[in-house]
Amino acid sequence: MFAHRRSSKINLNKPMKKFIPLSLFGLLLCMLMSCAQPSTSTPSALVSDAQATPLTITGSAPIDTIKPVAINKLELPKIVAGENIITHTAYTISYNAKYHEANWVAYELTKEETCNTFPRAKQFIADPYVTSISASDQDYKNSHFDKGHLAPAADMGWSALSMKESFYYSNVSPQRPEFNRGIWKKLEELVRTWAYDYDAIYVVTGPVLTSNLPTLGTHQIAIPNYFYKVILDYTEPGIKGIGFILSNQASSNSLSSFAVTIDSVEKLTGLDFFPALPDAQEKTIENTLCKNCWTWTSTKTTSTKIKAGSATASASTQCIGITMKGDRCKRRTTNENSCCFQHGGF
Repeated sequence: MFAHRRSSKINLNKPMKKFIPLSLFGLLLCMLMSCAQPSTSTPSALVSDAQATPLTITGSAPIDTIKPVAINKLELPKIVAGENIITHTAYTISYNAKYHEANWVAYELTKEETCNTFPRAKQFIADPYVTSISASDQDYKNSHFDKGHLAPAADMGWSALSMKESFYYSNVSPQRPEFNRGIWKKLEELVRTWAYDYDAIYVVTGPVLTSNLPTLGTHQIAIPNYFYKVILDYTEPGIKGIGFILSNQASSNSLSSFAVTIDSVEKLTGLDFFPALPDAQEKTIENTLCKNCWTWTSTKTTSTKIKAGSATASASTQCIGITMKGDRCKRRTTNENSCCFQHGGF
């Protein structure tokens, strides 16, 4: 059975990299985003960057020569003094009391964790570690917005506690239904595919929070115009990073059209991702966008019944999922991740 991961304590006294402020143009962009209607594509200031595919950055190591080093809690962005950091079983969040939602949610997702053992929770609940105002069912009632997961429930089905915690209101943000159930869901499925294909990935995701955002409910929960994800594959071969910025509305565009460098997401959000990386590695990974280095076809959950005695049955393997009693599942499966349909097979 997969062991529950406990996040280590965060040392707020650790020396931090010098913060590079946004350019005046970047500040104007953020101000415009807070007032304008969201578009269906990446913000225009980042389009040229999204189309670039540099393979090396001057003054740093080529991307294909990077060697991984042991780093604890690699997924965490740079922590700012006074920031409200909450550590749960499978993920860490930075909670923003002004906007009543997370600045970011960060976690590692491994190949084994894509095999869900525990069923999806049915109810959103308050995060017991949030002491300030939090969203509630009443805020979302008749709002025409979904309670959009930041760390998806499908990434958290490897333990009962991680599944429960994924339904904390601190892990959700107001999302338009056509966005949450459309392009955002497709991106979540693709990220799980990457976790399986590349053994383990590091994910940071959240809303783009700016001033003058519209709100919902009596608690005035901010409704973001944009959401982001950054993903780091720090395993050999093929160490790489990628970012996404998506408008909070429906889109029929390909996921690759929203891909940008991690550095672009940093410029938009003011966050510093993966600061624990060695400086030369961080510079190269975060300024490099190689779309062809990633798989763009996600694998979806399937349910396939196997007839005893068939050729397919002889090629099947026992599901690696664990039942709620703690026993290994007895079903046999031909799914690529060795999980049956009940345990998240695909």
